[in-house]
Amino acid sequence: LNAVLQAIGKVLHPNHITAIRVPLTVAAIGLDQVSHIAGATTYAVTTLIDWLDGAVARSTKGKETREGTLLDPFVDKVSNFMALSYQIGFHIDDIAFTTAALASILLNAVSQLQRGSLLRQADDVRKGVLSPESCEPVETDAAVQNIKANTFGKLKQMLECGAITGMFLLGE
Repeated sequence: LNAVLQAIGKVLHPNHITAIRVPLTVAAIGLDQVSHIAGATTYAVTTLIDWLDGAVARSTKGKETREGTLLDPFVDKVSNFMALSYQIGFHIDDIAFTTAALASILLNAVSQLQRGSLLRQADDVRKGVLSPESCEPVETDAAVQNIKANTFGKLKQMLECGAITGMFLLGE
């Protein structure tokens, strides 16, 4: 598996893999208009890509960067915001659903603000996507020290993506 991840890392920078999730979320929303299964499947692929980007970064020397560690949760929030906003449109009459979706969006926004200035984050995201080779590498020890936060964040993201995928499947 490590050889496959390294081969992917030679072709695609992990930050580009991360960034692909935003247009894929737009595609999932568009495909959902035609087929709920197609929309759900496409959104589920974004969850797999969320795993892939980090795995490629960790297996490819020098590609685990500070900007990438900021880009990943930023894209998580943007993708979830788009998908939840789309779903709210179908369930606006369901007060419990709408409240839960809005609460999730709000908590994601607050969580992202905890990472610092949005202007700094936007600059890091831009740099991470447009010029990933100039990004700052993360020391392995620092990445290991943050594993608890990363594990919790990834678990939350997987659960949220699973719920959103289910919403796509259920349709209107």
